[in-house]
Amino acid sequence: MAGGFFMMVGIVVYLDKMRVQWYQHRDAAVVSTDVPEALVHDGDVVDRLGFQTGIRSAIGQHKFTPGPVAIVVSQELCYWQEVTGDEKEKEAQTQQFLETVPYDATLSRRYVVNAKDVVVALPKELTDALRQTLGQEGFAALLVVPSLLLGQESAKRWLDAGMGKYVVTHADSLVAQNILGGEEESYAAISASHPLVPKYQQRLVLLVGIFAILVIVLAFLLFR
Repeated sequence: MAGGFFMMVGIVVYLDKMRVQWYQHRDAAVVSTDVPEALVHDGDVVDRLGFQTGIRSAIGQHKFTPGPVAIVVSQELCYWQEVTGDEKEKEAQTQQFLETVPYDATLSRRYVVNAKDVVVALPKELTDALRQTLGQEGFAALLVVPSLLLGQESAKRWLDAGMGKYVVTHADSLVAQNILGGEEESYAAISASHPLVPKYQQRLVLLVGIFAILVIVLAFLLFR
C-alpha cells in the first residue's frame, strides 16, 4: 500500500529554519515562503498559528494541487551523531545524544549513512505543525525524511528542481527511510494534541495559573 501511495507524490516541501520551499513536479517549479523568527526560532515554534497561517497563504497563492506530499527536512534543522559498538552500546549512545538535542520534542531514527550507523533527530513540533496544516488543506503528508539521505542531492543547501525531481522519482524507496516509522499519525490526532495556540499564549496561561495558586495560598495564610 505504501509504495502505491508514495509513487503518486507530486509536491515536495522542504522545511528549513528560515523558509519553506515548494516543488511541484507537474511544472518543475520551486517557490519559497519566508518564515520570520517571530514565528519559528532555530527550529522551535514560537507562534504556531502564525506559522500555519503563512503556510495556508502560500498554498492559496501558488494554487498547489492537493495530494500526496513528501517533506524533506533541511540539515540546518537536523542533529545527528554516529553510534558504534554492540546494540546495547548504540542504544545508550542514542539516548545520551537525544538528551542533548535542544528541541522540546523530537522525531528520531537510526539510519545507515555511508556505511555508518547514524542517529538523526528533527524538531517534532515544527514538523507536526507543517503536516497538520497540509492535512487540513487536503494534502497527505505521511513521508518525512532528512535531507542528508538524498544521495548527491544532500550536498545542496536549498531545494531546487533537481532535488525535487530526485525525491519524486525515488519516493517509493524513501518510504523505507521515513522518520515517522509505521505510525502514520492522523491529522486529526495531530490537531487534537497540538491546538492552534501560539507558544507565548500557552506560557501566559501557565503563569496565570501559578499566580492564582499563590493568591489562594497567601489568602489561606492570612485568614486562617
